[in-house]
Amino acid sequence: MLPNIFVVLLCLIIIASWLKKKIDKKLVMSSKEFFLHGENLTLQPLIATLVSSNLSLGNMVFICGMLGYFSGWSGVFWVVITIVALGGGFVIFGKTFKEYVEQRDNFGTIHDYISHHHDIESSNYRLSAKITAAITSILSLVIALILEVHLGTKFLSHIFSIEQNVLVFLVIFAVAAYTVTGGFRAVVYTDVIQFFCMVAAIIGGIFLFNLLPEGKSFSEVGYKFSVAGMLTGVGWQTAVGLVVLGFFWLVATPDTWQRNCASRSIDVSISGAIIGTILMCMFVATFAIGGMFVKSNLEPLVSVSNSKLLSGGYFTFSDIFLLDYSSYGIEVNILLALVAIGLLMAAISTIDTFLIVVGHVFNVDLGLSLKNIKNFRDVEEHSLDENLLLRGRVFLLLLSAVVAIGWLLMERFGLLKDPLSLFFVTYTIQFCLAIPVIAAKNNRTRGARTTSIVIILSAIATVVVGLWGMLNINQTATTLGMTPVSWMAVLPVIPIVVGFVGYAILYFAKPIMERG
Repeated sequence: MLPNIFVVLLCLIIIASWLKKKIDKKLVMSSKEFFLHGENLTLQPLIATLVSSNLSLGNMVFICGMLGYFSGWSGVFWVVITIVALGGGFVIFGKTFKEYVEQRDNFGTIHDYISHHHDIESSNYRLSAKITAAITSILSLVIALILEVHLGTKFLSHIFSIEQNVLVFLVIFAVAAYTVTGGFRAVVYTDVIQFFCMVAAIIGGIFLFNLLPEGKSFSEVGYKFSVAGMLTGVGWQTAVGLVVLGFFWLVATPDTWQRNCASRSIDVSISGAIIGTILMCMFVATFAIGGMFVKSNLEPLVSVSNSKLLSGGYFTFSDIFLLDYSSYGIEVNILLALVAIGLLMAAISTIDTFLIVVGHVFNVDLGLSLKNIKNFRDVEEHSLDENLLLRGRVFLLLLSAVVAIGWLLMERFGLLKDPLSLFFVTYTIQFCLAIPVIAAKNNRTRGARTTSIVIILSAIATVVVGLWGMLNINQTATTLGMTPVSWMAVLPVIPIVVGFVGYAILYFAKPIMERG
């Protein structure tokens, strides 16, 4: 494994040197630059940060790999459809929120948008809607941060024979160092690097698969193409869940809102989404085909003890990194290092994004809302910009410590045995904001109190169904005609349905109650 360590060190030195030069050229001087890249995020870095963050270990990369592993070409097909739905949702909803994205007097958060469209309410009710939405996102993202750190360091601890707890603290505070220094600008710069690392990982993975002597090559697996195979094999619950996940991505995820408002141009955002969608289709199809390769070639090679480390006793796409490659030549180990670096970058690209997003939400939506300051113009008028910037940096350091301690506690009490499923549950909680955003835009909210109730109900329903599905994942008994696995697959639909029904009931119930 010695060549792997040299490759990792070389890459880290190059990345650190390049990043230092970029940050030295333009230090972050204001809270607007710290949280929103100075509102001048251009097309190329927007594409890189969009693709890098979405291809994280917790969602697209391993969802693609596992769908390819379990469902073959059908998995590839539905993964690509999901990414196309993401682009479609961006195009459909993007222009709807053009006015807000291009405003220069807002903080660029989804929670601020929700409260912004409740002008008929008192300020207290508007703030309650914003705070409810913000707390929902913060809880979801903090747990997702812990899980992303866990996934990224799990593989590396095996490959490099380093204790995972050591790697967890190294990764968290390394990411915190450049995020605290450079803010969202540093996150975007590193996402550009991470994007190219992922490209190298895919190329390295293809060569790695072809160098291994067992079974068929990566390309031979890819040649097994059939239209019939693409349309069968994935259950309707998984297909529906994936498409909903993609379609509502724009209106549900805080990091996407932050990118859009950092560019302050909906045309840049939509162009970035279209190009990013094409690139992500290439990425995800490759990972899904990689999953098929693992199924046909490497499953017999994994030991029972190793397979239990991540997948509960059965072999999955992720277990490729638990195999013992020491008997292979130096070229195989170098290629494995490239793949490992790509996966580490996939984890880091989400860790730094979630750090800056949680910092943004906490300081702007909670901190400034409690002070009743509504936009950056107010911040400048009240001469609070310097305090906001300092508070943002201090909070990111504290948040990094919380993530590290949270990981230790969750690991200690055995809560990380199924990290991918738990990540999926926590990430889906963000979709509790999708219907409130759409309702706010179309003035169908019946007030901020209604919005707060809908968000809370959606979050409760998502958590209850998600945790029940996780705890009963191996059961075959059906509930309402679906097994726990099927309920987990359709989980992204839950907050959408609950949100829609909740607004429908409360929208029509309020006039009736007022008449009564």
